[in-house]
Amino acid sequence: MRILLVIFSMCSIIGFGQVKDANIWMGYGLEMEMTKKISLELESQARFNNNASSFNQFYTELSAGYDIIKPINISGTYRYSRKNNGDYYFSQNRFCLDLSYKFKLEMGLGFKTRARYQHVFDRLKEINGVYPDKANLYRHSFKISYDIPNFKLITPYIGGELFYALQPVNPTSKLDTYRFKAGMDFDLPKRISLRLFYTYEYEHRTVDNIAHIYGFQINYAFKSLKKLTKSSSKPSKPEN
Repeated sequence: MRILLVIFSMCSIIGFGQVKDANIWMGYGLEMEMTKKISLELESQARFNNNASSFNQFYTELSAGYDIIKPINISGTYRYSRKNNGDYYFSQNRFCLDLSYKFKLEMGLGFKTRARYQHVFDRLKEINGVYPDKANLYRHSFKISYDIPNFKLITPYIGGELFYALQPVNPTSKLDTYRFKAGMDFDLPKRISLRLFYTYEYEHRTVDNIAHIYGFQINYAFKSLKKLTKSSSKPSKPEN
């Protein structure tokens, strides 16, 4: 616990010492277990950049996941974004295919890794001689969390992620972006949870960009559809 808190504090100090841009991300998430193996998630987020003074983007995404076997999950995601490039707003679509693996150790540590293929495009066809803007990325992430013994309300975590540009290829480096993350999940009453996080992001482009991202997200987990179906199918008690 102390090690994780020290790492989180160091990330914040580095952020203040090297700031080129500070971002704020805030949003919410909804999730529901449809069956033992299938789950659905809806997430929406607003992001601000230029030291949190300008609106950067807003997105909504829908994901469906399937547990192949207990530690391995495959999922697909569609995201619609509305972005601001400084002069005008534009729309962007994104499809992702994920394969993830997670396990827990007896000492309370949890480990998760995810491989993601991502396809991004702004439209489907040419308009007035302007072709669609497309990009393909491979992303690989890992996350280490810690369940505090006898105190399940807070779960700290650290992690990282690498972005590799597939097409178009980044002219500077195959490694397009990397992130380091630290945060805490708070388990609140009535199936509500809160996540507070910090992310250091480095974009390796022709002009490198460093962002220090501070954010929070509120999540709500609906009751399992299977449990709801079972409870609704129970015979009602006869009236006296």
